[in-house]
Amino acid sequence: VEEGAVIVGGGLASIDVAKIIMMESFLKKIRARGLQMDIFTLERLGLPAAAAQIGVTMEELDLSPATIYYRRRLVDMPLSPNPSDNSAQALEKTHQVRLKILKRACEKYLFKVQELHSPVAVHVTDGQLCGLVFRRNTVDGNRLKAVDGSEYTVEAPLVISSIGSIPEKVPGIPCIGDRLCVEDEETGKLNGFKHVYALGNAITGKGNIKESLHHGRAVSEHIVQAFLGLEETADEAMEIRTPVAEQARCMRGEIDRQPELDEDRYTMLCREIDTCIRVNPEARYDCRGVNYAEWIKAHLPERLENKIKDKHV
Repeated sequence: VEEGAVIVGGGLASIDVAKIIMMESFLKKIRARGLQMDIFTLERLGLPAAAAQIGVTMEELDLSPATIYYRRRLVDMPLSPNPSDNSAQALEKTHQVRLKILKRACEKYLFKVQELHSPVAVHVTDGQLCGLVFRRNTVDGNRLKAVDGSEYTVEAPLVISSIGSIPEKVPGIPCIGDRLCVEDEETGKLNGFKHVYALGNAITGKGNIKESLHHGRAVSEHIVQAFLGLEETADEAMEIRTPVAEQARCMRGEIDRQPELDEDRYTMLCREIDTCIRVNPEARYDCRGVNYAEWIKAHLPERLENKIKDKHV
């Protein structure tokens, strides 16, 4: 971790990265002065309040801020979900919530954010990455436009990409850019497949865990209703009492009605499964007879906050 880091991103993860850099840099500075504070207290207080509590000033610590560079406007940062309706009033409210979240985080952890910046090249000296070349952007409606001749170099001792994840492309699965191609975003039904569904940010295009969770729940409910015989009009209490065996029977019947895979598709499927197992050998683990709750309890790693708590006790 280095002070003055450059972070390319714009979501909640990039804010977490900036927080970590600022908190670790703060702890390094106060430890050099013979002072101590655990990171959980620091995160709760924020840097200015933490400095005041231990009797130093931020001016004395002289921390160089980390900076997040985001390609769109600050109000476009996915720090809160998009409104359910696209009215100007709802959109303005969402924008204000996002700015409030960002302002609070910047004031508490003292990192900076630059909007409308895209990295276009690396800055290298003697074979060492020393920063990035950024280009400024403008927004025209919902389209992003580059500002010609606006490139400039930002030097930094540390460069971190925090732009989220994209689905790995699988042969035979249709994609549009970095997103899977679906017939219906609400159900996640993949284009060209009768019984294949996708969910989460592979469809929504957003790394927001909460939105992915909601989308996953909606897709799961649709699949249950469509293939397990639990229609939307069914009484809720009856849904709860539906025997698992009957649900499994319905699913088995649906599977049995499907045509067998041809040799090419079967071979491709086996190849993909074999690749997954080679990458993750634990996928071979046989879970039969394993009590999941007991397994978690036996293998739960010791958490740092518990160590600190035990030490204080």
